Amino acid sequence: MMTQLLAKPLQIATVSAVLLAIATSATQAASLTWNYAADSSSDGISALGVGSLSENEMFGLAYAQDSENIYFAFNSNLSLGGSNPWGDFFLNFNYWQNPSIDSSLTNGNLLAVHFDADNQSGATQGLGLYQLNPNDSLLFTADFANYDEYNQPVWESGGQVTNITGLGIGESQNYLGAYGRSVMGSGTKIGDIQLFEQNQLTLLGLDFSRQPLGSSIFGFSFARSLLPDGNLDWIGHVMAQSGADTMGIIGQFQPGSAFPPPPNLDPTPSPNPDPNPQSVPEPSALMAMVVALVGFCTRKSR
Repeated sequence: MMTQLLAKPLQIATVSAVLLAIATSATQAASLTWNYAADSSSDGISALGVGSLSENEMFGLAYAQDSENIYFAFNSNLSLGGSNPWGDFFLNFNYWQNPSIDSSLTNGNLLAVHFDADNQSGATQGLGLYQLNPNDSLLFTADFANYDEYNQPVWESGGQVTNITGLGIGESQNYLGAYGRSVMGSGTKIGDIQLFEQNQLTLLGLDFSRQPLGSSIFGFSFARSLLPDGNLDWIGHVMAQSGADTMGIIGQFQPGSAFPPPPNLDPTPSPNPDPNPQSVPEPSALMAMVVALVGFCTRKSR
């Protein structure tokens, strides 16, 4: 009897461990390769002060891509749809020739992602990816008249200003120009976006553990086909609409063909498929297997 009682939990534990390993392997196979940029954790200004306790503090961002989509993720205390909205996220594909956001707009090199429905953006066609043309505009929305008004309280509190990771303060603030141009005044929508919550991004391999973790982690994606093909160097940034913090990243998008098919989609069959393929069970199938095997082990141990 004692042997049977000991064997029962041992069998169940063994089955659970095996299936957990399979599930973990399946999740890892679906993970993306993320590129991270840490922002200063001591330059978000609010009534609560400056730094990590501020509801406007931004800690960093990341991007990834697969064969079909581009992904961005934000790590901050600034909630989506909160009382202090996010601005739009700007992508500049010609920063090195036009090192100011105004000249980039004039030359038609800017895209913008409208992802917070509560901001004052001129994105009249709803959430999505927008092309900004020379006749479009950027809006002044900040609570600060200039960068001196923003920099000084950060420095007085012992904080460090970082606007775009990889650029110095002077380069970043010269690029951003008139303070607080955080949303587009107008633009032409060229595609939709998909919003992601933190748990969905975790399943895609996102891991902000090397940065302080904010109270709000979320992201979005859009189709790679909305952008030109080939290697695309870019610089991107996003502000709180109030201008209370800014973060940015420098990156490169590669052709979609350089990446494997996106997670959870079957790839195009190869000309000579494996005659004995071994598929990885979906999570729902794994759960069913756990229940069935635990029941089997229970009956066997009686």
